[in-house]
Amino acid sequence: MSRSITSSLTELQSNGKKALIPYLTCGYPSSDDFIEYAALLEATGADMLEIGFPHSDPMADGPTIKYTSHQALSNGMNGKKMFSAIEKVASRTSIPLIAMSYINTIMKPGIESFVGRCKDAGITGIIIPDLTLEEKNRVVGAFRKSGIQTIFLVAPTTSSERIKQIASASSGFLYLVSVTGITGARRVLPKETELFISRARALCPIPVCVGFGISNGRIARRMSRASDGVIVGSALLDCIRYATGKRNARRDLSSLMTDLRKGLDL
Repeated sequence: MSRSITSSLTELQSNGKKALIPYLTCGYPSSDDFIEYAALLEATGADMLEIGFPHSDPMADGPTIKYTSHQALSNGMNGKKMFSAIEKVASRTSIPLIAMSYINTIMKPGIESFVGRCKDAGITGIIIPDLTLEEKNRVVGAFRKSGIQTIFLVAPTTSSERIKQIASASSGFLYLVSVTGITGARRVLPKETELFISRARALCPIPVCVGFGISNGRIARRMSRASDGVIVGSALLDCIRYATGKRNARRDLSSLMTDLRKGLDL
């Protein structure tokens, strides 16, 4: 299993750096391409990788991630193939791999079975966007028992007391949703987002990373000022979705990763 999220963030903090966490949909545009692009993202500056498990109704996600999820499923991606692909990514990379899955995908084979497959594949963290704090105990316990860190989300509308409760249930980092609504690249983010990040940071005993809407190095830099890192998904997937051929997709991914890394390292 690759290193933990906590150890990676601790090392970054000691070096005065912010975490760059790109997101890919498992199996998009194909299983082989997904594996290749994951390795490329590490080579171009990724500190961790979030891997979305394709879902037929990804309710927290915007049009880009919905499209990639549906394409992966249409291509025959299933549980066995997903874990096989992730295991290959783990063998080619050394960064923490964070799975993002909805709760029914976890419950379908059973919690213990799903957790075991995650551990065997090399997954070190899990995000379950539709798992409520009240329902967390059995699920979180199973993952933590296997050494997989559990990451919860909070939004700008989350009360301070609720943030404290959710932070206490999280390990690795707390995921701050920059805006209310669904995922998707945005050209600008509201000024209130930075106030929210500062508020959450003050309430949270573990690192905080920001996602939703980050599309370039300028926004990444702004969002990282009061946080420990950023998560970027739709903007990177758009590089693949709209490229004419794999060579151009690799070029566009590398270009955006360079811009994001530069923004964080300024």
